[in-house]
Amino acid sequence: MTPERLFIRDIDHPSGDLLDFEIVERKGLGHPDTICDEIAEQMSLALSRLYLLECGEVLHHNVDKALCRPIGKRCILYEARVIMVA
Repeated sequence: MTPERLFIRDIDHPSGDLLDFEIVERKGLGHPDTICDEIAEQMSLALSRLYLLECGEVLHHNVDKALCRPIGKRCILYEARVIMVA
């Protein structure tokens, strides 16, 4: 097995604040990704409070994987199943 090598080089083109403009993707409040992010955030906060209560400190945890899928073939998300992986 050979050791991995790290290569560092200068960027030869402008990036970040040096660009004239930046294209970003924004998702609104009703977007399934936004809904899942908020559910994951609230679950993490609740788990942190539980850890503080039961253990006296917040234990390491990752609650950042979520899947929100519509029930049926609707284009608009009225009902959904949310699956959290902790």
